[in-house]
Amino acid sequence: MPNRLTAFWRSLSDCNQPRIRYLGRALLVDLPVAYAVGLGLNWATGTGWPQPSVEDLRGLFFGLCVRAPILETAAMGVIIWVLRRFMTRTEYVPWVTALICAGLHSLAKPLWGIEIFWSFVIFSLCYVTWEKKSLAQAFGLTAILHALHNLVPLLVLLVSRRAS
Repeated sequence: MPNRLTAFWRSLSDCNQPRIRYLGRALLVDLPVAYAVGLGLNWATGTGWPQPSVEDLRGLFFGLCVRAPILETAAMGVIIWVLRRFMTRTEYVPWVTALICAGLHSLAKPLWGIEIFWSFVIFSLCYVTWEKKSLAQAFGLTAILHALHNLVPLLVLLVSRRAS
């Protein structure tokens, strides 16, 4: 089993696979951890999921699934570019990038950095991996991965709001 997990993890550094397969694998690594941490933090702090109206979900969709992935992927690309100029061990670039992104998110909401750290490890790894092919593929796949990551809770909110 450990060999399969190692092989699976290594596949996240392989840009010689179908992009859709890569996105599926990345989401499989990202979502369970990210949402478990989010639920754990909600439980520990006594907070819950936001309860936007169905009308607000349209605006949230644009913000979380279009604007944020594009802007944050662009910012992350700059962070990665800068880190590569200073770090000799480039295999740590995704981890340091995720720490920086978590710190920036924590400026808006203190525990948010903890909640999004793992996701940004995966987003950064995606960017670094696909940058081997091209900057456009790195940017595009990372933004799509980020958008899909944000889409899941929006769909859950939409379904829960429609059901109630």
